[in-house]
Formats: sequence, C-alpha cells, structure tokens
Amino acid sequence: MFRHKRVAIDFDGTLFEDCGNIDVSFDEKRDLPPKNGADEVTCWLKDQGFEILIFTCRPDYHRAYLEDLMTRAGIAFDYILFYTKPRVDLYIDDKGFRFTDWASTRAFVEANLETSPQSTKTDAKNILLLGAGGNAGINFTKSLKLAGGYRTIGVDISEHYFRDGYSDVNVLMPRLEADEKIAFLNRLIEDHEIDFVHAQPDPEVRFLCTYGEKLNVPVGPHQLDKWEAFADKLSAQKIWADTLGLSFLCAPLQACLDDNKLFDAMLEKSGKVWVRAMSGAGSKGALPVTSLEHAHFWADYWQTNRGIPIDEFMVAEFLPGKEYAVQTVWKDGNLLSSQARERVEYFFGSIMPSGQSSTPSVARTVHDEKIYATAYQAVKAVDASPDGIYCVDMKTDAAGDIIPLEVNYGRFFTTSDFFSNLGVNGPDIYIQSALGHEVEPSVETITSPKTWIRGLDREPILADGEND
Repeated sequence: MFRHKRVAIDFDGTLFEDCGNIDVSFDEKRDLPPKNGADEVTCWLKDQGFEILIFTCRPDYHRAYLEDLMTRAGIAFDYILFYTKPRVDLYIDDKGFRFTDWASTRAFVEANLETSPQSTKTDAKNILLLGAGGNAGINFTKSLKLAGGYRTIGVDISEHYFRDGYSDVNVLMPRLEADEKIAFLNRLIEDHEIDFVHAQPDPEVRFLCTYGEKLNVPVGPHQLDKWEAFADKLSAQKIWADTLGLSFLCAPLQACLDDNKLFDAMLEKSGKVWVRAMSGAGSKGALPVTSLEHAHFWADYWQTNRGIPIDEFMVAEFLPGKEYAVQTVWKDGNLLSSQARERVEYFFGSIMPSGQSSTPSVARTVHDEKIYATAYQAVKAVDASPDGIYCVDMKTDAAGDIIPLEVNYGRFFTTSDFFSNLGVNGPDIYIQSALGHEVEPSVETITSPKTWIRGLDREPILADGEND
C-alpha cells in the first residue's frame, strides 16, 4: 500500500485540537493543544522512512504560526501545503473516513507496512535548483513536492526570496564570474550529493546551456545554439511565418524607421502595432502603439534609460485575440507531456500600458487540436528533434488564426504547479526522463476546463468550469 512512503496529515482536528475559528486562533496566536500521540506517531513515521506533508485549508500567511506550534509540540513534519491536495500513499484527516485516534492510525500503518510493494521510483533525488526564490522556481519546487521523492537545494542571489522556505535547503549565492560560479556550484553538488541541476530564470538556463558540461552531475539536454535560436524572437517568428504559412508581419524597428511602409502594413491589419525588445522575458519593453513616432520614442526611452539599443527592438502586428500557453516536455524527438491553457487575466494588466504583464492571475485549461498542433509545429520548426522543455506562447489574430509568439526553452512556465495539481506534473516527468528513467507520457490529458486563480497574498485556488 505504501508505494512511496509519503503521508499527508491534516492540521486542525488531527494534529491539534479543533480551534473552532482558525482566523481567531491565528490573530490571538493561541497555543493550541496537540492531539494525544501526535508527536510520538509522527516521529515514529519519520523513523520508518516516511515523508510527512501537512495539508490545510488555512491561508499561507499562517505558515510560521503552524510551524512554531508543531515544533514546540515535538511533531515531526517535512513541509506544509496550503489549498493543495498532494499525491501521497495515505491521508490522515479527522474529517476523513478512516481517522479516529492516533493509536488506531499507527496500528493501521503497521498492519500495512509489510504488504507494501517496492516503490516504482528511485530513492529520493537531490535537485539543485538555480533561481529557486522566484515565482517560477517556487512553483517548480511545489511540483516536485507534489510528485514526492525529491529534495530541493535552492540557490538564489537574493536573500529576500528565501524567506518563504519552499526549498528543503536554501543557499545564497553571490554574483560570480563564470569560473567562480562553476566552482561554487560543484562544491554544492558534492556537499549535498546532488543528482540533477535545473534552472528557471533565462539567464541561469543560458548558463547551464553554456557551462553545464563543467558541472559534475547531469543538467539536462538543452544546448546553447538552440537556446539562442528560440531567444531571438524576431528570427523565430519569421521561421514560423514561413513554415506554418502564416500572414503574420514582423520586422526590426530600425527597418520600419528606414521604410515606413513596413510599419503601415502592420498598422493597417488591426489599428495597432506591438513593439518590444527582441529578447527577454516578461513582455520586456512591450507596448502597443498607433504610430511609428510612438514606437521610436518608446525604444529611445529604453535606450537612454536602460541601455538597450534601438536595433534590439522589433515591431509586429498587434494580435487582438485570446492568448494561449502550451507546456511541453520531449525526449529524443518524442512528446512526453503537453498541456495547454488560456491566460484569462493578468497581474496588474489593467494598469500596464501593454494591457498585460505576461504572468496570469487567472488561467484556464483548454483542449483544442489546433492549439496543440500549432505548438508542436512551432517547436519542430526551430528544433527538428526536440529534447527537454519547450513552453510555447501563442495568440490569435483578428481572423482567428493561432500565431506562435515565443518558446521558452529549457524552463517551465511560472505556473507549472497549475498542471501538476491536475496530475500533469511536467517537472517530475522532465527530471525522471532526463535521468534515464522510463516515464508514462501525459499528453493532452485534461479535457474538461479547470481554472487556476492566483493572488499576491494567498495561495492559488483551483476551480472547476469555465466561469468560476
């Protein structure tokens, strides 16, 4: 029964006596009494090799309060999950069918330990994660927590990002030159017996593509020439326009300044033109404009204040339709995992000049053959034999045609945990595959709409249906 030796335990009413009102108990910082035997049995579970996750409907800002209560009560645990149902062998919950008291819970576990089959996964893997403190790194770590069998050693250059404590071990890395950084990471690899290295921010992905062979463990299959090919958004969009037979128009800003007719042709299609930096994440330097003069002023502002030359800006026809994102994982040209979503609303979108911020506050799964087909074609148009992570951004034009905009190569979208909570755990599939293990493909599996609602000061909410 205990395939992965992983157990999830409810907090209120199971580890501690039910407080009645969780908000009042938090506000008053009540010293809640633990359930009889909770300390003894959780410590026993750890001695038996179990990973213990605490799951609760309390909000994330209760984390420090709960950790303090459990630590002082001598209750063993590994991690607290908020608003999330993890994938485990056993749920222990006072509101579930099975739980009555801790003595019978231990008896139940003991009775089933000897009959438990061998885990189908290898022993827990130590993952070194670069850029662990950012949102994408945190959600990558959450995905590994949901999968089980991982220990994350998180590295970041910002000490403030590590206040949340999502990684099992947090390491502050100074800003280093390449050789010094390689030596620093190799020391961590040795000290923590690292099995695999992954990066989430683009600069760190590029570092692994460039210097990965100098690290003493696997870093995945991503290559520098392919990273550069996908990072050049203008060149990639021209490839997609040619290979997919699209009428999508784009050009360097400088070319439009030299020949106004190029800009006018784009403006005529939708009444707006999209100007942005040719490379970079988060809609870098993006702005919809209605005149070439506006585009020139905007690029000149970035050149003057941010040091980005005008010749590194591009313009493209403005696409007024829905925006889609498809997360894919490949192995030697074969698709292992894919899942699509629509970005419905954006953080601060209403106050951004561009109308969006690239990271959604509301996202919804979609199941559409055209969306998937376009994403796969976009990947293979640039990399004929894809291997690794390819996350595709797309948007529809005024005619309803789906236009690829960019591919994030070697890293997952910020909201990778959305799909992981639905059973499509891209980070787990990717790491297991990269380490040479057989994995069960998960391709286009979510057919009914699910909505992911995010907020700055709370954990995400997973809802059913299109209108939630």
